[in-house]
Amino acid sequence: MDWVPPETDSLPDERAAAVLRQAVAQRPGDIVLKLRLARVLHARDSQQEIVDLLAPDVARSDAPPEACFLFGRAAGRVANPEAAIAALARAGDRSDAAGHLADALYDAGQRDDALACALTTLRRDPDERRSLTVASKVLLARGETRALLDLCRDLRARGGRNGEITALLALSAWAQGDGEWEPLLDRARWFARSEIVREAAAHAALAHELLTHPALGRSAGYKATRGDGVRIERLERHGGAQAQALLAVIRERIDAYAAERAIAMPDKVALAAWALVLRGGGHEDWHIHPAARISGVYYVAVPPAAEESRAGEIAFGPLRQIANRDMRLFPSWSLRPRPGELLLFPSYFAHRTWPTDSQAPRISVAFDVVPAG
Repeated sequence: MDWVPPETDSLPDERAAAVLRQAVAQRPGDIVLKLRLARVLHARDSQQEIVDLLAPDVARSDAPPEACFLFGRAAGRVANPEAAIAALARAGDRSDAAGHLADALYDAGQRDDALACALTTLRRDPDERRSLTVASKVLLARGETRALLDLCRDLRARGGRNGEITALLALSAWAQGDGEWEPLLDRARWFARSEIVREAAAHAALAHELLTHPALGRSAGYKATRGDGVRIERLERHGGAQAQALLAVIRERIDAYAAERAIAMPDKVALAAWALVLRGGGHEDWHIHPAARISGVYYVAVPPAAEESRAGEIAFGPLRQIANRDMRLFPSWSLRPRPGELLLFPSYFAHRTWPTDSQAPRISVAFDVVPAG
């Protein structure tokens, strides 16, 4: 694989937001400036501020579709599905707007309309992940796994490549007793657990570097993190010397992992990384990494736990529940990681973590291998 160097940011999100807020205050009628500010605010997960910023513009009959989209997306994030539905219906012919519309309809309890909207969008764009999420939640709640399996096969046949298609195909094939799931979830082949040996001083320096990093901040609401958790986004760009040294080793391990398993990868790939610090009840909910090909995590610090406890474990299993099914029968496993340990796995492997129930930090560096660009 040919690794593409990380991009550099000309202006960090927090500084960009401050500059754009000042510009909008001076020119409150400039919709172009307001849209630029709204995009930056989304990156910072300031969703209510986006709603307040764009509400006057969206109230106009001639509101730009982009303003309707950004407002509607943010309204959905702050649990105002009715406002989101009204705005997203005016956001123009774009798949991402339709996906958020399906999501808002689902949150508003309009499940039939949400499914219809999602399926219509997927017929046009087989890789619109939000629509697939909505369609799968409705179909699985009804126990209609055959319909979901057929949908996933159709999306793959039409060029859909996001990881959620594969995760849901495996889940629905398992539910249908179709052996198509077995090679996809072959733990012995795809899951790798190893150690990165580092001097104790370097390991301690990495922990200190991450815990004192100026970009360490709360996790965005749309991430899988729940409870007490903070993170450093774009670690491959903003990480210090210790983080960069670790990421260099991780790239080498990924090269070996892909070669040993003969994984077909894009000619040019990039490593997207982030650091996560959890305490107490902080944990990661079930999720996958749909835009990536290979994912993994390196453990910097893991608080000790009682042998009979699940505290601090990482678990692999079904992405979603199926009505009237015992999901304990789905191929699943969990482990308590050790400091210095590296896990690698396909990005469509659904996983979660258990709270440590400790105020000592659980520090990890997670990453995705994504097609460059």
